Amino acid sequence: MDRRPLLTIDGVQKNFGGLVVLDGVSFEAYSDETLCLIGPNGAGKTTLFNIIAGALPPSAGCIRLDGHDITRLKPHVRCRMGIARTFQIPQPFAALSVLENVEVALEFGRRGGRGSDVVQARALLERARLTRWMHALAAELPLGARKRLELVRALATEPRVILLDEVMGGLSPEEVDEVAAIVHGLKAENVGVIFVEHVLRAVMSIADRIIVLHGGRLIADAAPAEVSRDPAVIEAYLGGALDAAAQP
Repeated sequence: MDRRPLLTIDGVQKNFGGLVVLDGVSFEAYSDETLCLIGPNGAGKTTLFNIIAGALPPSAGCIRLDGHDITRLKPHVRCRMGIARTFQIPQPFAALSVLENVEVALEFGRRGGRGSDVVQARALLERARLTRWMHALAAELPLGARKRLELVRALATEPRVILLDEVMGGLSPEEVDEVAAIVHGLKAENVGVIFVEHVLRAVMSIADRIIVLHGGRLIADAAPAEVSRDPAVIEAYLGGALDAAAQP
């Protein structure tokens, strides 16, 4: 039986005046894989996330979720349909507690059964080892905890596909392992994961497939081992870094 893509990116272009940031990017993502998007700064990764999530309109091309064209839908509509995202710089409700932040996300993303928001929020916080912070204001959290809260809030919306924008950036090795374990487990929950990351060892351990952007164009789409040996990728971006990360 053929696999049906959960998310389809079809010929997406983004121009800012005369600057072409994305140039005809196309790929498919599936609910049973973890897909990593890499490339040098300015390659168009975050712009692509903004277009998928609805924060920016594409100049051309379309986005389909489970076969439905969502290209012109508002961000909150896409979220309710099952697209969640995190940001490079966490953006919690700073004046609310950690628990309240998660409860708000649970209520916003509710599409199915009801239940106790407190119970569900506590379970999500426990999963990310944030229970010790649950009654603290979000503004008081250290970076690692804020990053994990950002991930938990996205998960609380009950996503079908989650976009993770450098969720491991700036974390300690132990914190990277904690977040990587959460991300790795999402595949078993039938949640499609697309993540942008510069922590290459995490990329190589988590990703089922890697897409490489360079100059707004897709230059590689393959398994991690294959990407690490791709001459175009090595020349354009990585040098020996990804190849070294691929070593045991």
